Amino acid sequence: LLNHLHKFEREIGRSDWRNGMVVGVSGGPDSLALLHLISRLAERPPRMHVAHFDHGLRPDSTDDVQFVSNIARSWGFSFSFERQDVAAIAYKHKISLEEAARQARYDFLARVAQNERLNLILVGHNSNDQLETVLMHVLRGTGLSGLRGMRSITPMAAMRLPTTKPLPAELQLGRPLLAVTRAEIESYC
Repeated sequence: LLNHLHKFEREIGRSDWRNGMVVGVSGGPDSLALLHLISRLAERPPRMHVAHFDHGLRPDSTDDVQFVSNIARSWGFSFSFERQDVAAIAYKHKISLEEAARQARYDFLARVAQNERLNLILVGHNSNDQLETVLMHVLRGTGLSGLRGMRSITPMAAMRLPTTKPLPAELQLGRPLLAVTRAEIESYC
């Protein structure tokens, strides 16, 4: 899996990589594997920040916050988190729970990146997530653009999040494990 991370590093560009990044960590195998891979890099970026978003959907979700916080700090990363009531957001804006969670999570990650003055956000999406995304697009009646699914690098400004201020053009969302299967990630874990 380390080869996928090195390939992504070349794709994103050395200068963007070296400036540092925010890593969105849920506490699941995908994001934890990504964080562990980054922690193993011989030349890891000097500024690394772990961000955890609590969707407020499970009564024990504060356990995830503590778990991710402990791992981030023990591996030498700074940490922040935020909790929102995603169900209330979905109800208020008349959108699906999944869409409300996606928007709130990415909005949080973008704010963390801006506060930390970092232009790169990494998440642990994998090829199984890619397949699910394309399938959802097909079921919704997508055009050709929806068939391509997620890209390994996406400008956050293009994601049309309901932020209070425009996102800078240089703020990027990266998915270094997009070509890796969930089974490979679980095997790594």
